[in-house]
Amino acid sequence: MKDFSEHEGNPVSFRMFPKMPDILRYLIVAVLLIGGFVIQTDMDYVIPGFVCLLLASLFLMFKGIDRRIFRYTLNENNDWVKTEKENIKEMLRIVSENKRWDKNIFELSNAYGCLTFVLVCIILVVLIVSGIGEIVVIDVLVLFLPFYLSGILKIDKMPPIIIKTNNIVLAANYLMKSYKGYDYNFYTLLSPVKNKTKPAPKDIKIKIIPPDVNEKFLGIYGQCSLNNVSGTFYPYLYFVIVFSKGYDLKNKISGIIGTSNNITREYTQTADAEVLVVRQKTTRTSGYQTKPAEIYTLLNYTIAVYEKYLK
Repeated sequence: MKDFSEHEGNPVSFRMFPKMPDILRYLIVAVLLIGGFVIQTDMDYVIPGFVCLLLASLFLMFKGIDRRIFRYTLNENNDWVKTEKENIKEMLRIVSENKRWDKNIFELSNAYGCLTFVLVCIILVVLIVSGIGEIVVIDVLVLFLPFYLSGILKIDKMPPIIIKTNNIVLAANYLMKSYKGYDYNFYTLLSPVKNKTKPAPKDIKIKIIPPDVNEKFLGIYGQCSLNNVSGTFYPYLYFVIVFSKGYDLKNKISGIIGTSNNITREYTQTADAEVLVVRQKTTRTSGYQTKPAEIYTLLNYTIAVYEKYLK
């Protein structure tokens, strides 16, 4: 199993010779830049100098970066797997760092890029009007224009799995702050990725571990669903208390099944387990988003039910 902190190569995807080692690429660019300026200034060969500078610029043209949040595979099988807490933290850090790629001065989808482009154009106009620096004007065009023709960079700032993870981590942090003796683990659900040999996480849940549990106790789980409204995702986090079959969970919690104080309690069962679902009340038009305060309320209620009725 790989760790999220592993880094395999440069995340920048270049257009020319994308598999070329970075050191070799930058060495070639440096030689072409220095050579181009020397050819133009000392040897007075303008056109050959332009060619060298253009080649240097083309070597640095990029078509984007590897923005896949889950660069590192957690496991081979397509199933829920226990995931190290540090891996989840590293995943969120990668997301945060990737946002800086949406503020690149060499493309026009952000204010920094537009401002740089405008400044370069103003400088070029001033040089042209003044009648000096024709070679400099062409050099600047040769060096900068290919970058602005590379396309527009965009990142998915908040992909669905990250929205879920942020909400799950909120619950985990609150648990550690509020409940002494409790612990937790993260689990991720893996699924195949097109054109990739290994799966990537598509879902996450937290398993809460109380102290001194019953032998039939299987865990308190928190999971997050996403409601998509007009292209915007709204997180809906809920908790379940799970016991193995034969615990008689239904009778133990019969007095609290229903809805009150904006919390719904539902009993369900599978072939092997008995489950109490604790979730926020929903109506046809409301309740389909759990904000941090509501996540804390649901967690407090879930643990209170466990300690009062099921411990």
